[in-house]
Amino acid sequence: EPILAMLHTWLASREANGLMPHPSGESYWRFYDWADNAAGQIRVPNGRQITADALLNLHLLLTIEAVADMLLYQGETDRAAKLAGSADELRGALVQNFWDGHEHRFQTYRSDDQWFGATPTTTALALLANLIPREHTETVAAALGQEKVLRNCPWLTRWWACRALLTCDPSRYGPVWAGLLANEAMYMQQQGSSTLWETPRGAADFGGAGSLCHGWASLILFLQGTYVLGLRPLQPGFSQFLIAPVPCGL
Repeated sequence: EPILAMLHTWLASREANGLMPHPSGESYWRFYDWADNAAGQIRVPNGRQITADALLNLHLLLTIEAVADMLLYQGETDRAAKLAGSADELRGALVQNFWDGHEHRFQTYRSDDQWFGATPTTTALALLANLIPREHTETVAAALGQEKVLRNCPWLTRWWACRALLTCDPSRYGPVWAGLLANEAMYMQQQGSSTLWETPRGAADFGGAGSLCHGWASLILFLQGTYVLGLRPLQPGFSQFLIAPVPCGL
């Protein structure tokens, strides 16, 4: 119930453009991932103010969809349907406000009528949320799925990109992902580590403040089980499950 109350509060705060308002003020420090245009204070072209934030609303959309699924599993079909309706409205608002039809990509921020800040983080979440127009999905996925792009993405973005790309084309993107996961896990092991680091740079990152035991790095283990092995639940508690290994060349 507390989660539903928060969701309803956020949904009630939506503005005329259908989006959750962008928090403002110097004290607001955003964090979506350790990536450009995804953390800290964002520099806006021409000194303008950010009026809408795609990453904030993409997270809201994915949260609404997850909670709606949980309500369905509990047999609360009416409440699930209401949330699903809100999710559909938010999906439309995101596409209308952030899909750049000229450059065929999702932008991250709006400043009135100006877009800026396209990032792999935004692309991955928009692809995962199935917001890319169908005729452009393959091209957008191919640009995100390049090994050199993924290698430069931080952990959370890689996680979102992995889920999105392996949904699009597991045979094409599986080997790329398997190679990245294996190389980085092995690198940490070769350094004598028995834990998973916050970033591939380990303690050297963040001016010597990188964590050598960090929760989100355990995504390596989750991805190996969920996609390489291919064991995924279809119903709560694995009462029904799917075994569909992704071809990774291992």
